[in-house]
Amino acid sequence: MIATKDSFEPARVAQAPRLSDGAPRAVESSPHSSEQLPKSKRVYVEGKLHPGVRVPMREIELTPTRSYTGAIEQNDPVRVYDCAGPWGDPDFKGTVEEGLPALRARWIRARGDVEECDVHSPQSTVHSPQSTIGRKPLRAKSGKVVTQLAYARRGIITPEMEFIAIRENMRVAQAPRLSADARFNSTMRTTCVATRLSAGHANNALPQLAQANVNCRILPGHSAEEIRQELVRILADPKIVVRYVDDAGNVYDRTPEKKALPPISPPAGILKPLARIADEMWSGVPVIPGMETGASDSIYTIAAGLPSYGINGVAIDQDDVRAHGKDERVRVGSYYDGAEFYYRYLKALTSPQ
Repeated sequence: MIATKDSFEPARVAQAPRLSDGAPRAVESSPHSSEQLPKSKRVYVEGKLHPGVRVPMREIELTPTRSYTGAIEQNDPVRVYDCAGPWGDPDFKGTVEEGLPALRARWIRARGDVEECDVHSPQSTVHSPQSTIGRKPLRAKSGKVVTQLAYARRGIITPEMEFIAIRENMRVAQAPRLSADARFNSTMRTTCVATRLSAGHANNALPQLAQANVNCRILPGHSAEEIRQELVRILADPKIVVRYVDDAGNVYDRTPEKKALPPISPPAGILKPLARIADEMWSGVPVIPGMETGASDSIYTIAAGLPSYGINGVAIDQDDVRAHGKDERVRVGSYYDGAEFYYRYLKALTSPQ
């Protein structure tokens, strides 16, 4: 936070002991670090994926705008990330002797991949000031990797990641930009598009019947019936009937209530050889699991208890995506690189680790 010297409350003056010459002196006391800056207040933005996430923001009042006509326009307050720490909260009662609150302690322990380290053990090489305030440092359990990058590669969104996303204003600033890209938009929300339209029986007659086939790609955790009901609500016309068409072409008035299964994070046996081969062919390119918008037999194999993953080693030009089109194509170099990648990866996957 930045503020001018004059923006603080007037300095409080206290009477100090007299100097040796008998003249009194005044001592100015600065505002305490927990005092609120003028025209602003500390607020918190709650997490959605992790309800325990609370990101501190400073809500700053803006003065009204006076137009050239003299009219006054009120301005909404603006929020910025408050980096003042716990002392920026007027309700915080801690002391420097107690140290900063262990904000991430519950998040870290909930993952179950760390253990306390005894700093007084002769075998320990860890030295931490935390032991002086009653906290033992933590270390990864044997065979565990506890970095945020490792979690991301396993498809896990941690509370720390959500905290940073909110702090960097990604909810507001990035969502419209990502939504403008059809690929990203389809992984952020359920999307429906009319893929086939038919109406009428003759060129010189008004159609008595019109029909549209609407294809919906549904996010995990939602059922097809939920989406059907939402389409009914959006169309808001009793003359329009929304029915469900299954994979075999059968039409039903209602859809199954069954929801899509949640994603399953790829295990190390899948990711490690994948990361190694990818680095050999495209040095420095990270391997991070993501959600694909297409459908495959995985909806059946996962439902049967068989974890299934899709891996694509064919590079696609993002400005020339023609999947499922009549002129579907990929670059020649990408095709041969993909064939080489699949050969190496399948060989590494089936070889002793």
